[in-house]
Amino acid sequence: MMVYLTKYNDVNSTESKKLISILKRELSILCKRADAQNFKDVQIHRLKNGSVIAESIAVYNYPNNNSQIMFLNNDLGPTLEKIFNDSDSFKNLSIALGNASIQNAEITMGTVEISDISDLHPFVQCTVNFANFTVEIEDGAWVCVGSCKKDPNFCNQQGECQNEINGPQCNCYSSYFEKYYGAQCELYSRGAGFYAVLFGCLVAFALLIIVSAVMLVVLYRAKSRTSSKKRLSLFDDDFFDFTSRGSIDRGYGHQNFSVREDSESGSFR
Repeated sequence: MMVYLTKYNDVNSTESKKLISILKRELSILCKRADAQNFKDVQIHRLKNGSVIAESIAVYNYPNNNSQIMFLNNDLGPTLEKIFNDSDSFKNLSIALGNASIQNAEITMGTVEISDISDLHPFVQCTVNFANFTVEIEDGAWVCVGSCKKDPNFCNQQGECQNEINGPQCNCYSSYFEKYYGAQCELYSRGAGFYAVLFGCLVAFALLIIVSAVMLVVLYRAKSRTSSKKRLSLFDDDFFDFTSRGSIDRGYGHQNFSVREDSESGSFR
């Protein structure tokens, strides 16, 4: 319990400001535990006698998220009651107030103003001033959607779409072998690399044909030379002696062979 001072009637008095500063600091810690992401502020409206009753308002922002909106509307109140009804939650506040006794707080939830994500539409607008941008609900949240997202085939799957101030523009894909161009990458042409490879393949094929033809000619000539040598070798194996061995009878046209008497039996010349 705290002794109520008459100066607490004026929230602008030095004593009131000092007490309000302590209350705001400690209550903000507790309220933030309920929803740290959307908690905004604690406001102390007045200090009432009995002994000291602090009327305060915890402010939470509605987020651009449907599930969190549902939590604020349905679960924030029970969560705050659980925190404020825990005696351990006020230990620091009690110490800050000179070991004053703190009673349980009474929590009253305000009127629901935003029932779901669709009610945020009047408060949502795109921060970029681009042409053809609209706001749409996607995965339970409002998002700014440009032409590139609304029309995935704007660049015909052959370029990267980018939202610009004047509308969508395409950065067309290009490489050493091929390239796309046009306002929506609808045109196509071969790159220098394609013709370089094609020309290289044709030259290689032509060289292969030339080399093959030269090899065939060389093999044919080598085979022809081998055949000629084989024919000549048939004559090299026989010996013909056309020299005269005796007198030739011109009249009869034959050669007389003489046999020596001293020649051995079975041999002759």
